[in-house]
Amino acid sequence: MAVVAIIIAGLAATVLRLTWRASREKAARQQRNDARTVTEIQAQASQAATDACNTDGQLEEALGNGTF
Repeated sequence: MAVVAIIIAGLAATVLRLTWRASREKAARQQRNDARTVTEIQAQASQAATDACNTDGQLEEALGNGTF
């Protein structure tokens, strides 16, 4: 009877350990995804700012050349 109790306790400990590990891995994966999303948003914002500067420069050049 004691052997059965030890086996059950071992199985319960294994299940708890695997559940804890899966939870940690899920949290780490979510953090990586969040970091990628932030990086992508920053890249898009940087590109939009560059595009806006280029557009302003082109408009000023066209106005200065009288080609607008």
